[in-house]
Amino acid sequence: MEKLINKSFEKIIFLFKPHLFKRNIFKLYFYKIFYLVFKKIIMSPILINFGEFKMFAYNNNKDLSKFMLKNLNVWDGFQVERINNIFKNKKSLFIDCGCSFGSYSVPIAKLNSADSKVIAIDASSVAIRRLKENIFLNDINNIEIYNLAIGKEEGYANFNEDLNLLPNSGSFRFDSSGKKLRITTLDIILEQQSLDSFEVIFVKMDLEGYEFDGLLGFKKNIVKYKPIILFEFSRMLLQNTSFSENAFNLFLKETSYEIKDYDNNIYSIEQLVKDMNSKDEKYEILADFLLVSKNN
Repeated sequence: MEKLINKSFEKIIFLFKPHLFKRNIFKLYFYKIFYLVFKKIIMSPILINFGEFKMFAYNNNKDLSKFMLKNLNVWDGFQVERINNIFKNKKSLFIDCGCSFGSYSVPIAKLNSADSKVIAIDASSVAIRRLKENIFLNDINNIEIYNLAIGKEEGYANFNEDLNLLPNSGSFRFDSSGKKLRITTLDIILEQQSLDSFEVIFVKMDLEGYEFDGLLGFKKNIVKYKPIILFEFSRMLLQNTSFSENAFNLFLKETSYEIKDYDNNIYSIEQLVKDMNSKDEKYEILADFLLVSKNN
């Protein structure tokens, strides 16, 4: 009976035509009625067919994949679409730092050419398990997976992935009660990669406040290969002891990089800090921004 209910619900989802990021508000309104009827009786996982790729969604309040189940589009799907446009007809490398269940890695790997590659990294074994499920579902063979934490240097730290003990949905993080996990740098992970063979390298960093640590541990390859970097600017980043306006400005100077948005507007780190601090405290994230080489 449970399998029958799930299959029926998956067919209803398919009729509403889930999309990478575009929403039809009218269809979504009626879909949410169906969801309210079914949500207490459907069993995880639920298969969502986006046409060119598929993803599993889990009907648990503290699972990030539930976003797809509620909204019929991929988490940050508009960002994925932008990255796909940058990669179009190019041999590309996408490095997904904080890959979660694969909301970026899976569609980017599936929708780009066979000679493109994805490196997916996450500290959470739960996230990596979800990612592997979606890779197998889509028969993808161009994703390389690392269950590691990314930082500015090699080391170990306690990492908590028990969502029942964490304050906000889906955010695994380092704290004193977690299990011991290896930290490494992106430069070390990439030592065995033939980066010269790629026409474009794009890196996404969503590291729950450790984005600046990740950048410091990637500086050698940033200077050499000038990748495009998408990073999340958040309150957690400001609270990280590694971060300061002076340190970030020094990093920008040493790498000859600048902060931009997709409309090519340039930002200073001071402006981002000011904007974050001026937001209501209930907002943890300011926005995503790009780091790009001034020489490109």
